[in-house]
Amino acid sequence: MYVLGIDTSTEVCSAAVANDNGIISEYYLNAGYTHAEKLPGAVDFVLSQAGISLTELSCISTTTGPGSFTGLRIGLAFAKGLSVGTDIPLTAVSTFESIIYRIPVLSDELVVLIRSRKGEYYRAVFEPEMSNWKLTGDYHVVSEGDILKNINLDSKILITGIINYDLIENIKMKNKIEAVFLHSSYLRAYAASTAEIGVKKYKTGETVKPENLNPIYINKFLGIS
Repeated sequence: MYVLGIDTSTEVCSAAVANDNGIISEYYLNAGYTHAEKLPGAVDFVLSQAGISLTELSCISTTTGPGSFTGLRIGLAFAKGLSVGTDIPLTAVSTFESIIYRIPVLSDELVVLIRSRKGEYYRAVFEPEMSNWKLTGDYHVVSEGDILKNINLDSKILITGIINYDLIENIKMKNKIEAVFLHSSYLRAYAASTAEIGVKKYKTGETVKPENLNPIYINKFLGIS
């Protein structure tokens, strides 16, 4: 089986092909929001590098957000078009799922942040469940001052996401906590993770029809119903 992964939730445009053994081919380009121009070529490239054709895919897995509204619309429209034209099923992966996919369970809480509008962030909080991360509560929009709202500051906290290092240092100093900040490769949602998650979801039957594939748009502020 082969799964095509697509991610356009940030300024990075990426595509990947995976199977049961992991990633076969991958492409990503950090060139601003040029997804409409770059995505078709990215998909052609990873299929070629994997040595397969579009019709050999078992599934198409795409990141559904939260993230760039324009980027998400482009990626989802492209995935839907491929699915409708080939009858290949789809799987939906949130940007949060993609970001945390390779993060080991080494803390009491994992706080994942994604930049939204100026001074605002999408936030998800995860806790350990055996060897995996489990989402606690809902996704929220938080202001910079509320990033750690409702978080147990006495616990061992891991923070990651699509943010900048200075922000986390300010948060740590303000709240007098020893949180660990994961950066580098953990800072992005990439199609490689989306493809590998797609393999698992396809095998467990977690597919969606094109008409039911929708972006995750969050406008729910923490503490506001």
